[in-house]
Amino acid sequence: MPIHLDRCGMNVFIDNYEFFATRPSLSEAVKYFASRGKNESGAGRSRGNAKIIFDNPNLLREALEYIAYTAPKAKPHQKEKAIKLLKGL
Repeated sequence: MPIHLDRCGMNVFIDNYEFFATRPSLSEAVKYFASRGKNESGAGRSRGNAKIIFDNPNLLREALEYIAYTAPKAKPHQKEKAIKLLKGL
């Protein structure tokens, strides 16, 4: 698994892909996760690692390919989403 994807959390990354794609600020990320009843303290870590992934097109492709084709714990809908996103790159 790509290291920044591991640090962000694969499920968090793919399930919140559209939000992370907007490159939110730290305060926006904390509000977003808090509004969904998620861990606010992990918001900064997830946001920072997602930003690193989105800032590097090769890393973004690698992360999506991992989720789509290799990740043993990815759910079918997550794999399908990753494949769809890869086609759009």
